[in-house]
Amino acid sequence: TGPAPRKTGPIDADERFLTAVVAADDDDENFQVFYNDLNTTNILYRRMHDDNGGPEHTLDLDIEPNYGTPLAATLRLASSIMTTQLFYVTTEDNETQIAQVTLNCGNLNADEGDEENDGDGEDDDDDNQAGGNTNSGTAACAVASNSIISTNLTNGVHPDSKLAALRLGNDSVRVYFQAGGTNIWALNGDDAAGWAGSNLMGGVRPGSSIAATRSNATDVQVFFVANQTGLMRTFNYDNVGSDDSQAVDDQPGSSWRASAFLDATYIPSLASYRVFYTNPSSGAIVSYSRNGTQTAWTSSSDNAWGRPASGITAVGWQDNVRLFYYQSGRLTMSVNDGDDWDNAEPVA
Repeated sequence: TGPAPRKTGPIDADERFLTAVVAADDDDENFQVFYNDLNTTNILYRRMHDDNGGPEHTLDLDIEPNYGTPLAATLRLASSIMTTQLFYVTTEDNETQIAQVTLNCGNLNADEGDEENDGDGEDDDDDNQAGGNTNSGTAACAVASNSIISTNLTNGVHPDSKLAALRLGNDSVRVYFQAGGTNIWALNGDDAAGWAGSNLMGGVRPGSSIAATRSNATDVQVFFVANQTGLMRTFNYDNVGSDDSQAVDDQPGSSWRASAFLDATYIPSLASYRVFYTNPSSGAIVSYSRNGTQTAWTSSSDNAWGRPASGITAVGWQDNVRLFYYQSGRLTMSVNDGDDWDNAEPVA
């Protein structure tokens, strides 16, 4: 694709990307929601503990992101310790690169140390009140490392590439992106030997949004926008090739645009894949779902959802889903705890 000068800013509100991760156990959930600053290259983030939001933080990065960089993240939870990897796009010597930052985000159990109250199956809001502890689940994460992971790629990174990321196991990470030839590739980060690239899928629209989710380490679904038709398609990570993708919807509604923002998640208790898209110019959110081995995707929307003026990000665990997006200049959340959707609310 040739040299690509660093993208400049500021960016418009409808160009803002978001990504989120969640760590959860029997009585705690901790969210990290990352998003672009509109006026600088800063990556900002909010943390939430049990749906209670904390202050906005700014990542202190050695490698400067591009204005309006796409974002993707994974989280590792080991012995209740949360470690997040955030991926973003930067430019060095007129070459587009993918960078990662590793964040140490503390213990999921915000009331750690209050042994008589912790691990009792009670919500930690009650535990904290009983133990007199301050909730630390919204404090800033500590930057552990910041590095470029795409230097060994033979086809480089497309300057308009979007990103998606999955953790397949404790030490197995995939970062999905668009290479210089517009194919979707994966960067495989499995060991200390470094990151290696794999060519997965052709026929992709330049600058296509990319989303990925999984039910287990091998059943991975990747979503993208096709170049010829401008429609959303999906493929299974273990069954790759230019002819192996399927259309999610051959006749999407009027809110669909090939430039739509995509994100996807998996709901374990329902064995359900969910992919969401938003068209910031209209504020529409549309969801497609597929349960179990069912092959057809079902479209839906909900009046309780807000009207995003940004990208969208989705996280799921057990039978719960959270959607995050910007609406009326505020970070906003839509909540589903296994039943109906609650009305969209700004993050407190």
